[in-house]
Amino acid sequence: MFYIKPTKNAIGFELWGSREDLSELYDSFSIFFNNEMFDSELEFDSCDRIISGVLYEIRKAFNDSRLKRKSSHLSYSESTYYGCCISWVQGIFFIQAIRYKQNLIPINKLILSHLLEFEYWMEKAMYEFDSKTAFELKDFITGRIDASNDCLYIYMRKINLEYFLLNGGKKAFKALPGLLEKACYGTLGYNLYRKELEREAKRLNTNATRLELNDDDFEYENVKW
Repeated sequence: MFYIKPTKNAIGFELWGSREDLSELYDSFSIFFNNEMFDSELEFDSCDRIISGVLYEIRKAFNDSRLKRKSSHLSYSESTYYGCCISWVQGIFFIQAIRYKQNLIPINKLILSHLLEFEYWMEKAMYEFDSKTAFELKDFITGRIDASNDCLYIYMRKINLEYFLLNGGKKAFKALPGLLEKACYGTLGYNLYRKELEREAKRLNTNATRLELNDDDFEYENVKW
């Protein structure tokens, strides 16, 4: 069984499981990534990039390239567990991207159970850190974010960077619902950022969906999880 715990500094969560647990989770969610039926749909390209980011961390974990411990947090019995760190923002957007594609790609009960289990453990980890803020975040896990946004990936990157710049802790966590509002269709933040992307795309003579976030100055490898 895989499970999720908040990181010490609450930048995100640690996903833990045996090699078999994480490999099975990876296989289940891989069905939503790069499905050839939707290659021409820009929003699916954006969802794919979000999904692939989390899948990359899960694969690195069960290949012993991330975290490792001699037992789970839930049992004293000795058995190797592998883990990886994922930001709250990335995790929430990941669920929304999966949910969006789930409506169009046939799935089985095993895949659905893994999705529900992932949501359950992520919510549990949020409540474990700060129950009041976790209650506010539940709406974003269940669907407030506009997953049909063809620029969803860059919205996620922008919000994730803004959250990282708050340096974690309870103060930053309490600010997370406000940051996520920017990804909700029709909000002031959503509309302003879309206009900003459109202006930049026009200046560069490209499409807004092809823009990349300029975050070269931020050292992601030094984030204190």
